[in-house]
Amino acid sequence: MHKINRILLMGFFIILGLLMVNSKASANSNYSISSARNYDARVINGSHWKMWEQPYVKGTKVKRKASGLSGQLMQVNEIAQSNRRTYFKVSRKGTNYGWINAEALKKPSTYILPYTYNSQLYPTFAPNACEAISLKTALSVKGRGFISTKSFIDKMPRSNNPKYGFRGNPFKHNPTNVSWTILPYPLAKYGREYDKATHDISGASRTQLISEVKHDNAVAFAGSRNMNGNPTGHMLTIVGYKYGAFLIADPYKYASDSHKVFWVSTTHFMNVYNKCHQYAVVVR
Repeated sequence: MHKINRILLMGFFIILGLLMVNSKASANSNYSISSARNYDARVINGSHWKMWEQPYVKGTKVKRKASGLSGQLMQVNEIAQSNRRTYFKVSRKGTNYGWINAEALKKPSTYILPYTYNSQLYPTFAPNACEAISLKTALSVKGRGFISTKSFIDKMPRSNNPKYGFRGNPFKHNPTNVSWTILPYPLAKYGREYDKATHDISGASRTQLISEVKHDNAVAFAGSRNMNGNPTGHMLTIVGYKYGAFLIADPYKYASDSHKVFWVSTTHFMNVYNKCHQYAVVVR
């Protein structure tokens, strides 16, 4: 009888232990998942981290390792939180890299977006296509708009009224006194053919522009060549930020030009931007 009781007691404790283990595992797997697009982009801190198909629980498949991604800026798309762990779903240049432990990520002091530089002078000479090319550079951060420069310009809507499409000839210098341009609203509408999250944010403040860039969103804006201070009806792209300065990609350069991408103080930027009607288009 005592032997039976001991066996029953042992069985009770074994079952209790299994229940406790399962309870802990269940607690770990009960992630609360929500959007994280209000989070700043982050860099991967080291190459030893694993990236998972799902927020990690025992048995989750590895999507890839972080080797080659250390120090790279990642867009944060979703957050999964349990009582023990936090995971972020991250992407870069439009590619989903899966879920990574929040401890693997850190905020950088300098944000340089994963853009592809585009020139309006080469391989296609289009001296009046700065709006299209600046938008193309902004789209590249999301892995969008990778068609030829000429095709991208050709597909841009045309109109005699820049409120509806591009007025003029983007492939020639303007010999007239009439502005050859397209305004932000139709430009953003064109951008949505490549990425639905393209928006006209004209009037955005310095704080708003900084926030967009920190969220891994490039901004095409009206300014001046080389941001020299004199408004010229030129359009460029913000592709980075560090304290007190924006990184600017000027499309009116050849790809070999060492000064095609440069830093400009946010104070100087705002002086030029304010003179140019605060026109801006973001790709989120």
